[in-house]
Amino acid sequence: ELVQANKLSLPVVAMPQGLDNEELVRQALAPHLPADTTQVVVLTEMFASDLLSSGLVPASLAALAAVKAIAPRAQIQHLPKTVELTATPVEIRTERLGAFDVRNFNAFRHSSSNDKADFWWWSVRLDNQPNTKVALLGPPQTLCGFDFDRSSQITLDEVRRSVQLKISERGRCNAVAMWWTARFGDLEYSTRPRLADGPNSEDDRREHDRS
Repeated sequence: ELVQANKLSLPVVAMPQGLDNEELVRQALAPHLPADTTQVVVLTEMFASDLLSSGLVPASLAALAAVKAIAPRAQIQHLPKTVELTATPVEIRTERLGAFDVRNFNAFRHSSSNDKADFWWWSVRLDNQPNTKVALLGPPQTLCGFDFDRSSQITLDEVRRSVQLKISERGRCNAVAMWWTARFGDLEYSTRPRLADGPNSEDDRREHDRS
């Protein structure tokens, strides 16, 4: 679909075994990538709502290693060049459901109370929640980021870390909002909500007036 949408004529290779296996990626690319290639662009659209669960990082690293093995003199660019995952504390409070006042039910709003799960999340549009108050309670903080031009320094070891999210606004923190940002030069693509532009933004006021 990506190739058709941009009216390109490129070979397409199916990888049912996954894109994170360097050897299989190399075998798939070898018939289509001459050894004397000098310019290669590794483009990916494998963005999950949480940035990482679609295998964005290992797939990009496998593609890079495969290209280097086939065309060692090629200059490689990544699109996007960098990706970043951001988080901030948030209050999500439902006021009414139709003609019913449901404010008391906010006390039971689920906020990852399952002790068997490392983290629970749902993909939602924070800027489009009718009958709901949504407020960011603190400054955004980067959870992780990757610069694919420095891929040789990226390891795939699992790492756990504690993060303290600062709260600077009044409210009841019952969730954490996350979004990702991908960049290439001056270009930026992000799932960042308009709420993150501040409580005085025109879009933010309009969304709250609708609730």
